Amino acid sequence: MNKSVSIYLDLVRFLAALMVVFAHFNALVFGRELPGFIFNHGREAVAVFFVLSGFVIRHIQKSREPNFRSFTVARLARLYSVVLLAVVVTVLADFVGNLNAEYRQSMNFAVFYDPVSVKSVISNLTFTNELWGSHLILGANEPFWSLGYEAMYYVLFAVITFSSGKLRWFGMTIWLMIVGPFVAMYFPLWYLGCLTYDKLSTSKEYGVDKFFAKYSFYIFLATIFVYFFVRHTIGKHASNMYFFFFLSLNLFNFLY
Repeated sequence: MNKSVSIYLDLVRFLAALMVVFAHFNALVFGRELPGFIFNHGREAVAVFFVLSGFVIRHIQKSREPNFRSFTVARLARLYSVVLLAVVVTVLADFVGNLNAEYRQSMNFAVFYDPVSVKSVISNLTFTNELWGSHLILGANEPFWSLGYEAMYYVLFAVITFSSGKLRWFGMTIWLMIVGPFVAMYFPLWYLGCLTYDKLSTSKEYGVDKFFAKYSFYIFLATIFVYFFVRHTIGKHASNMYFFFFLSLNLFNFLY
């Protein structure tokens, strides 16, 4: 991956992270009173993260992890280098926080909080916290939910990439039976990043078709108008990816 593409991806990642922070800040501190035009794009930023993840994972697999063993070892090492520390810090922070009566009382009314339990620790450590819409929160660390999707997408990516024929179909079926429809329905969004990488990597320097090279700026401007149109029409009726009410609403979220 050349330097310019790497810098671009870092910039997109930074802006998406900023949008998530703004959205949470607006909701939890200001009760959504800040202008939504700037401070209410958290859901969409998460979708950007999913696409970026697929793009980067495909690049890493193509360049450094060409077989199942190397891919699996690298993904587990990458995940647990962060996850183990995150779980320990979350458990300790929850324990210390609950020593304060005011904290305990405030958490009783928090939609993003569940008391730390053996079940929540195990499910988050094994990335099974989102299977079939379970949404098992570890203390106040609700942002951990995304790893319950991400890790499962690594599994399916490995099945698709390193197997073929009947074995691939068997693996995909077992995967779907384990994760359920809610995690599965956002996999195409994640895999879109892989397909984007495949398209761009056909050229050594990430070249693009002449049409897109010539009109890329205008296409970019057009996507901004399309985004805000969809955001303020269809988007008004969508909810967060991990909110599970009934299948039709989640299908609507997927289409959005």
